[in-house]
Amino acid sequence: PRSVEKYVFVTHMPCSMCAKRLINLGNVKRVFYGLDYRNRNSLTLFESVGIPVEHLPDLIRRHECLPEEVAAPSRGRSA
Repeated sequence: PRSVEKYVFVTHMPCSMCAKRLINLGNVKRVFYGLDYRNRNSLTLFESVGIPVEHLPDLIRRHECLPEEVAAPSRGRSA
């Protein structure tokens, strides 16, 4: 449903056609992708509608230097 917030994880950066489908899906909050795609036009589409796009390897590299408890927060389990 359009009312449900969506966080999209994909293996490759979406192509323009896939980006349009995700945009039309509604309520996509962020797109995460693992590998680049030869055409980067989809980034402009996502930007035009305010959907942030994150390259997972870059995101992981940015957080590698964080303390363990910040990089991998506990799931609410008590000791």
